Amino acid sequence: MSQVVQKQCGFTLVEMITIIVILGIISVVAMPRFADTDAFRNRATADQVAAALRYAQKVAIASHAPVAAPVRVNISNGTPVNCSTAVVAGVITCVVPNGVTLGGTLSPAFDFMGRPVPNARTTTTVGGTTITIEAETGYVH
Repeated sequence: MSQVVQKQCGFTLVEMITIIVILGIISVVAMPRFADTDAFRNRATADQVAAALRYAQKVAIASHAPVAAPVRVNISNGTPVNCSTAVVAGVITCVVPNGVTLGGTLSPAFDFMGRPVPNARTTTTVGGTTITIEAETGYVH
């Protein structure tokens, strides 16, 4: 007579508990990183301000505005939060959240050649990220 060997599949109770404990430890370590959104908000705001600065430079070049009428970006804290692409009287308004720290030049401008006004290296700090506008080229980084 032949014996039928029955193979069992699945996890033991010890294996299941071990996995649950490991997942619990990982979640305790990883969750605070996702719960603290200040770093993400600050970086996103800095990227948005840099984009507004690049846009202002492109508008200044495209408009062929005279040297006396540069295109300016006014950066401030407040509500409602809005980094607009609307150019009103040569000004682009960029309002960032109240919790984001600002520093440096908060009203940079560009002439018709895309250079910063005045033509010198300028820095703006948004939420701990420094945005630099190079002299002569107006390169924003």
